[in-house]
Amino acid sequence: MAATLSPPRILPSGDSAITVEFSRNIDDAANQRVLALDRVLARDPVSGVTETVPTYRSLLVHYDP
Repeated sequence: MAATLSPPRILPSGDSAITVEFSRNIDDAANQRVLALDRVLARDPVSGVTETVPTYRSLLVHYDP
């Protein structure tokens, strides 16, 4: 039986970024989700997004407000 993934938390990070947090702990499943979102945003850019910064458990998304 597969484990149910919890939805990511969306956190404000200043006035021009958000953090998409997949886990409060460093683990492989969270990191795979971070990298998958980073790849999707690189492949299919969202208007206004200027940079993404992946970490072990979250993705920082900079945008032009």
